[in-house]
Amino acid sequence: MNITSDEALRSVNNTEEHPREFYDLLTEEMKDYIQKMDEKTGGDISMEFCGFIGDYAALSKLIPRSFIIVDVGCAYGLQQILFRDHKAYIGIDADI
Repeated sequence: MNITSDEALRSVNNTEEHPREFYDLLTEEMKDYIQKMDEKTGGDISMEFCGFIGDYAALSKLIPRSFIIVDVGCAYGLQQILFRDHKAYIGIDADI
């Protein structure tokens, strides 16, 4: 799917200010991943964590699938789901 950067940015839909509404739009796979990571971390994931997913969703549409994604500061790595069709996804974070 080819989209312009403006279209991708519009798809973010202000998720950082409204993380609860955006959480309701997550796929079941993403919700399951968040639940598993939340249990693993003892309830450390806040709803604000989901707010960045809109940015990643827009980027996953803009970045060619032939690229390797290196995500420095990936937190719990939920965004890996959005990049699964890319060549590879490497998530790097400290203290997880």
